[in-house]
Amino acid sequence: VTSGAPSASPYIMGDEATDFDGFFAREIAPWLEEEEQQRRVLAAKVARRWWVTGGVTALICVLMLGFLKISLGFFIFVAAAGFVIGGMLGYPLFVWSDTFNETLAQRVFGHFGYQYQAKLPYAFLEQFERLGILPSFTRHDLSDQVQGRLDNVDFCIGEALLHRRSKNKKSDTETVVFHGLLARVDVAKPFESRTLIVADRGSVRHFVEGIFGNDRHVQLEDPRFEAVFDVTSSDQIEARYLLTPAFMERMLALKARVDGSLCAAFDRGHLWLAVDGGRDYFPKYSMWADARDPDQARKLVPRSGVQFRSSDSAQVNKRNVCCAD
Repeated sequence: VTSGAPSASPYIMGDEATDFDGFFAREIAPWLEEEEQQRRVLAAKVARRWWVTGGVTALICVLMLGFLKISLGFFIFVAAAGFVIGGMLGYPLFVWSDTFNETLAQRVFGHFGYQYQAKLPYAFLEQFERLGILPSFTRHDLSDQVQGRLDNVDFCIGEALLHRRSKNKKSDTETVVFHGLLARVDVAKPFESRTLIVADRGSVRHFVEGIFGNDRHVQLEDPRFEAVFDVTSSDQIEARYLLTPAFMERMLALKARVDGSLCAAFDRGHLWLAVDGGRDYFPKYSMWADARDPDQARKLVPRSGVQFRSSDSAQVNKRNVCCAD
């Protein structure tokens, strides 16, 4: 894992400049022009429907308040019904927005040789649950799967928003416990053990050791790394073999760059990463904004941030996988 400053050009992919401006002019701009016409028609139609629905709902509420003796509960019911009907009337625009954003992302990431899907499969999240490097949660929202190959190494990355619900006699609350990136990268270096790297010390370490039983704390030579991360493994020797000085330097650099929690694991031939940046990493077009605005499309361009290198030491190369600045 590595991280670095953005490239001189905002459209650099790896060490080679990619002609994104040319690609945008040839393939994206004409398509955006067509989509913008469709968006305007739908937006105008939905706006008219909302005005009518809102006006009728307001008139009914005024009449009921002025001439009829009704309960406050019934008044709230009428207002809520108007709101729901308005949402239903806006459904065609919502569908257009979802389809538009997915198609745009597929085109942009496809230009860089990657495959994009709007949803991240739950089976991907289950692997991180199995490893125990995510906080417990009761509800999840998975999106924006990007996968492909770099230097003949497969990778998959996606976004997760995890909530935990807490109930007691007085309250029922839901808290965001993770909002960031989940990544899996093939490791060219063969290994058999399971090694976990967590930034939350103490309780997480004991939790992990409790799950896996034979996992034990790994003593490393870099005191800076040990001050930030807690490493446990089922094989002490193999863990040190995987956590080279160069790898630890890159993990420290990434942790310094990420404003949040960072955990990783070597397991079953892969490097697993959980980056809790507390935000969305895949921006979406607003259905109320002009679809032809090139700045919105440029936000999807893969840039520096979470980066991957493949080599015989399980490092990650300078090629960028997703926008994580």
